[in-house]
Amino acid sequence: MKEAFKDWIYKDYARRTHLEQIYNDTFNNLVLKTYDGSQLELEGFNQYISLRPHQKNSIFRTIQDRSVCLDHQVGAGKTLCAIASCMEQKRMGLVNKTLIAVPNHLTEQWGDEFYKAYPNANVLVVDSKDITEKERELLYNQIANNNYDAVIIAHTHLELLSNPREIIEGLKEEELVNAEKTLKGKNWLIKIP
Repeated sequence: MKEAFKDWIYKDYARRTHLEQIYNDTFNNLVLKTYDGSQLELEGFNQYISLRPHQKNSIFRTIQDRSVCLDHQVGAGKTLCAIASCMEQKRMGLVNKTLIAVPNHLTEQWGDEFYKAYPNANVLVVDSKDITEKERELLYNQIANNNYDAVIIAHTHLELLSNPREIIEGLKEEELVNAEKTLKGKNWLIKIP
């Protein structure tokens, strides 16, 4: 029966497209959002760099959705989109300071690209060189206490970021107390299926 229907539907192009249209009009109600970034005027952006339409659309999407994966082809301008998105969100007051974690070998390249796009930006670029724990503490204080537009940091430094031991111990203790209450049936906010 299925094969007979398939033969019947594919035999006549007009019938197939007509039935396809009926199906889509009746059942397809999900439409991908489209983003039009053509109206964006990037304050402080290098006037000698021209963004392509897909880049402006990506920047606008990042501003709208905040959680975006820029899955463009190599050379399509992902880095520039990310940089402009960070600066626009900062300008609009959506973020205070952006932390960009990049592979160790790309910190300098990202810093160069940032300054090409926004020559007057206040950006801290932290390379991947090894630093002592004391230097790391000074670096994190510098990041926290200065008004950077963005901080570009190598993955190795990001991996070394940690909460103070007393905070971690406090969280562990809180988890244990909640688990014990749950096991004893005294925590009515947590339900075990």
